Amino acid sequence: MAQLLHEGDYNSGISWRQFIMAYEFVSDENSADVISDLKKHNKLEDFSENDSFIYFPSSDVEIKDEDLKVLLSKIANLHPAIDISMAFRLEPSLVDLILSSNLYSGDSNWDDLNRALIPIILSPRFLNDRRTQIFIDELLRNSKENFNFKKYETKRWFIELAFMIKRGLYGNGGYSYVSGISDARRTALINGSYDLLVSGGLYELILRFRSIVTESEFGYRMKKFQKLEKISTRISHIYSYLSIGNDILIGIEFLLGSFEFLPRTIFPSANEVIGVYLFIAGSAELLIRPMIEITRRIHLRIINGSDL
Repeated sequence: MAQLLHEGDYNSGISWRQFIMAYEFVSDENSADVISDLKKHNKLEDFSENDSFIYFPSSDVEIKDEDLKVLLSKIANLHPAIDISMAFRLEPSLVDLILSSNLYSGDSNWDDLNRALIPIILSPRFLNDRRTQIFIDELLRNSKENFNFKKYETKRWFIELAFMIKRGLYGNGGYSYVSGISDARRTALINGSYDLLVSGGLYELILRFRSIVTESEFGYRMKKFQKLEKISTRISHIYSYLSIGNDILIGIEFLLGSFEFLPRTIFPSANEVIGVYLFIAGSAELLIRPMIEITRRIHLRIINGSDL
């Protein structure tokens, strides 16, 4: 387990206390005896329970059949660990996006056991093991449709998540849909997706995706969302062109105003009064620039702010 934890993602911040808790959950052996034996043979240095977990890996460690069976049987009924495993088996990039955005945030509320097990069950050695894949695939085949999505179907973040799943817009090929949306929408999407992940709804959504999105009412909301996305993109472009035009005018006014202050030997028709007026106009348009951005944000919030 120490090897798996060392190799797994999201192992930063794990303490020895959390690892020992995970070990005792899986194994019937007394952790104190095991630690004492390792220290006796100089395979482990002294540590306190609150110290960060540090393990020096050994390349020749293999997962025995009986050990893997015990680990799999233990996590099979442990939530949200098993829910995350099944969702990761279906869409690893999506789960990685959700976890990486939430796991180390201040709002993350993980119990010590699941927090220590996450890097273990998401370690490459565990995930790529054929025995693990067969076990999780069997769980997915036998999973029952018992998650109620009705309370989520009007939520914009849920429809946006369905849109991401449909288009594969969560980091595949180096492109991330999430990085291109507003902070408020990103926060709602990540937090909502995280809640869905740990409650067992995400893997069911992926499994039942076709039947859910083809449902008449939800299908209508998906189409409405896509229509609003096109409108939002068009509006953003309009405000972007307005901002560019405003910046061009600012540059022209300050450039012409500067000419009016040149010596008359260089620019005979120079008129400082005209130059002042041009500077005033340019300064006013500097104030217009943030007003354009504020108006754009308000406009988009009005369009995107409500549930569908």
